[in-house]
Amino acid sequence: MTKDLTSSTVNRQNILNNNYALEQIESNLSLGGTYWHDETIFTKVQVAEILEIDERTIDRYIESNSEELSKNGYKVLRGKELKELKENFGSDMNVVTKTTVLGVFSFRAILNIAMLVTESERAKAIRSKI
Repeated sequence: MTKDLTSSTVNRQNILNNNYALEQIESNLSLGGTYWHDETIFTKVQVAEILEIDERTIDRYIESNSEELSKNGYKVLRGKELKELKENFGSDMNVVTKTTVLGVFSFRAILNIAMLVTESERAKAIRSKI
């Protein structure tokens, strides 16, 4: 019996809590991202491109799964932290200079959202590789 990652929080967390599995998945998927503060991060625009879905779809998943995604590395940057990111990577990440808040996904969080999204063939392909 296969594990349904789209509906089982326990199955998702079993994978996301396994550091060895995460290392293997990250090296095999080669999703890109930006290395910052000892982790790879992605903006919502980058996640939408990777999963080939609309940003509004990501917003809906963030809204309905905010606690789970936050626990797995989704965070909203503001103030000093956002300013530092924009100074270092703003043009590379397509971050608008006047942005005052920016949601970023860690590699764990991008896997988490790929496990949740049912509307994307790319997310389905990522789940099958997991």
